[in-house]
Amino acid sequence: MLLTGVAGLLIVAFDAQVTRLIQLYIIGVFVSFTLSQLGMVRHWQKERRRGTAPEGVRGRQAVNAAGAAATAIVLVIVLATKFVHGAWIVVVAMPVLFLLMKAVSRHYAAVREEHCLRVYMAQLRRKLEADPSRPRHLLTEAGMGYRFQP
Repeated sequence: MLLTGVAGLLIVAFDAQVTRLIQLYIIGVFVSFTLSQLGMVRHWQKERRRGTAPEGVRGRQAVNAAGAAATAIVLVIVLATKFVHGAWIVVVAMPVLFLLMKAVSRHYAAVREEHCLRVYMAQLRRKLEADPSRPRHLLTEAGMGYRFQP
């Protein structure tokens, strides 16, 4: 729903002119190309460190490094020439979206950790308690966590 709204706003803001909207797309494409090439350079470096790199890995790494450099140069040129024509929107939106996704990831990790603890405590209660639904030894303390009472 949010994506639809943002897309609608962009269409209105750019008067639905493809030649103006394409500038946003170009930035995204070249950022993606550059990051993927850099990712492959890192991948080959890790493979070399582990000793699991295939034959000719230095050549592959050089090709990916050259690709990263070429796409980064194009990205800088496009940013410099199209910044005032709307490319600034992508420059602002990408870090904001990245930070939002990192926040969602941290939230999921916290929920997963909390859920794992809850599952583990339920398993312990089934082993230690006569009636796990009414624990007497592994007690839940509101706002504190769990407490063992012999």
